[in-house]
Amino acid sequence: MYPTRLALTDRAILALPLTTSGQQLVRDAELSGFFVVVGKRRKTFMVQADLRAHGKRQSIRVKVGEVGQLKTREALAKIP
Repeated sequence: MYPTRLALTDRAILALPLTTSGQQLVRDAELSGFFVVVGKRRKTFMVQADLRAHGKRQSIRVKVGEVGQLKTREALAKIP
């Protein structure tokens, strides 16, 4: 079972096992909108935000990078 919120550090992310099927989201405990998607083959840094226009809200998710190619601090620095 994966925790839903976790202080996302390099050590904590590497300790998360890959899933056997599907994907799991592990959100950062400190920064809302920042999370890691854990899949069968990889772990990916993602960011989510709400855009509001003309009275409507749309939620978007953007891939920041792959775990292993980026450190957590580097992924956080890429967020606009």
